[in-house]
Parts: sequence; structure tokens; C-alpha cells
Amino acid sequence: MIFKALLNMDAFVNIGDPKIREIQQKLNRDYYRILFEPLGLIPCDGIYARSTNKALIYALQVEEGIPKPNGSFAPSTTSLCPTLSVGSTQTKFVSLLQYALYFNEYDPGRFDGVFDQGVKTAVTNFQKFTKLTANGAAGKQTWASLLVSTGDKNRKGTACDCITTIIPARAQTLKNNGYTTVGRYIVETSKLSKKIKEGELDTIFAAGLSVFPIFQYSANSLSYFSATQGAIDARRALVAANNYGFEPGTIIYFAVDYDAVDGEVTSHLLPHFQALHNKMEGLGGNTALVFMDQGMYVVTYLKQGMLLLALLAICLQELAEISGIILLQIGLSIKFPPLKLGQGMELSRLTTIFRQAGIWALKKCQFQHLFP
Repeated sequence: MIFKALLNMDAFVNIGDPKIREIQQKLNRDYYRILFEPLGLIPCDGIYARSTNKALIYALQVEEGIPKPNGSFAPSTTSLCPTLSVGSTQTKFVSLLQYALYFNEYDPGRFDGVFDQGVKTAVTNFQKFTKLTANGAAGKQTWASLLVSTGDKNRKGTACDCITTIIPARAQTLKNNGYTTVGRYIVETSKLSKKIKEGELDTIFAAGLSVFPIFQYSANSLSYFSATQGAIDARRALVAANNYGFEPGTIIYFAVDYDAVDGEVTSHLLPHFQALHNKMEGLGGNTALVFMDQGMYVVTYLKQGMLLLALLAICLQELAEISGIILLQIGLSIKFPPLKLGQGMELSRLTTIFRQAGIWALKKCQFQHLFP
């Protein structure tokens, strides 16, 4: 096992967050017997990547007593997640919870298996962000939201996206089940025919639903993303939105339909969306990027008087899978304070602006630095 680790290209020196490195070392120490065959020793480089998250799920399954852990957060794993709160004595589960909180940028303070007030505060803040019941107790929904990008797939939402045409019966079913907003695609993907059909928008509006347009042409692997493709997507999105008659203030979502890790974001996704931004400006979109140093969101909006408002949502899965935390009101006029490209903004300030516009939650990403 040690020899295998020495011969691969994984880093075992810290090049990232020392606390993440500490967690990686503890996962190797405590769970190497189960990690050896599927993963080997995970890198201890301080970077939260796919292998680290996978190792955490393996560790959770070991503590749950699952005979053959597989690293997949399936219903059987979810059903065995304990509910933890202040004073919980299941120290190994509490340690794993502390790791998961830190990976999601909610620092519990220590990694000692003690569920104290600091852990409760971190859990509560995370629950508030993901619109869960903020009681400070970590139950199944909290575990799911911490460990997988989909969160609890059974969670009720008010927005969804559909690859199928919204016919009157389907629109009424959505309305009857509490949905208020439907996401529909404005271009065909490379494999599926799922864009908005003629007369479909009238059907959606007649049912009392609003709609948000989604741009996705493939976008389901690293190879799709490049500066060249970003520029192409900008032009396609603007043309498609105009052709459908979407009004000023409409939000367009550009999907990233796979689990990107930090290195891939730097090498491919950021150049893709930077080029998309540049092309939109060149076409008269006049966009500006807003970001924060922690808890990254990628936002593009059009300045006053421009044709479209576009928001780039870097999602870890399709919008349907996170619809429980994307609650939108479409067609609103959003007034942003003056910002320069790359200028940071406090999370609380940006959140207030979005909430005033009816955008109550955005998908949080795990990326620490957006631009040099």
C-alpha cells in the first residue's frame, strides 16, 4: 500500500489547507483497511477533491456497519445516518460530521468527536444556507446535503427543471404539487431533444407557473469546457433567448453537468466562463463578474438598459437535482452596486441584494479562488 502510494502522482505534502490535510491523514489512519482496495491511500495535499469526499463516505459506511462499503451515498447509507446533537456520544460519527462541515466551509473548530456548541453553530449555519430546518441537529437531510451535491433527492422544492415538454396536464400536476417555477432548455443538447417547443411557454404561463431558461449543450465532461467553447455558448445563448422572446431581467442558467474538482475548475471551467463573459460583452451584453473570496458564486449580470440578465450557476449536478435550494422569481429588475471585474463582495451583502430580487438561494461551490 505504501509502495503504491509512492509510485503514483498523488501529492502527500501540503499544498492546500492544513486542516483538510489533517482530515485526510486521519481518514487514512482510521480507515486504510477499507480504503486500500478501491482508493489506496488518499492524497494528503490539503485539497478537497473527489477522492477525499469518496473516502469520507466509505468511512461513514464503515461506522454504519455496512458489510461491503462502496463509497456511494445510496438510500441504504442515508437510512443508517444517525441524528447527532449536542452531547451525542457517537464520537466517530461526530468526527465524520466535523470533517464534512469543514469541507463545506463551516468550521466546527476542532476534529475531536465532541459535539459541542461550536459544532451546533456550524450545523445550524449550514442548515440555514441550504434551507433546512435550522435546529443544530444533524439528521439524514443534513448528512445528505453535506456529502452529495444532490442533497436529499426526496426533498420537496418549488422549482424544477424538465427535459420533457410541458403539456397542460403536466403543468397542472406541477402546480398541484406546489411547484411555482419550471426550468426549460433553450437549445438542444448533443444527444437529447429537450428544448422548449412551440406554444409551450404559453402552456406554462396559463398554469400560473413562471419559467427560467437553461443553456446546456453537452457540458457533461471536462473535455467540453474551454475558452473557445465558452465564446460559442455565449452567442448561442443570446440568440436562443432572443428567439424565444425572453424579456429583460430573465435569468439564464449555464449548466456544468458533472462533478468538477478544483484543478478542473482552474484549468477548464474558469477559462470557459471568462470567455463566455467576454463574448457577451462583445455582443452588447455588457456583463460584469462578481465573486467572493470564500463560498464562491459565479454571477454574470447585465448593466442597466441592456437586453438580458444572465447568471452563471456552476452546479455540481443538473438543476433538477438541486431544485430544493433554488427558489426564483423571474423577470425582476435587479439593481447591483457599481462593481469592477473581479471585485469582491461580502456574502451577506450579496445575499441581501439577491433576496431583495426574489432569488433566495444559489448553489454553493467548493472553489477558493476565482481569479488571480
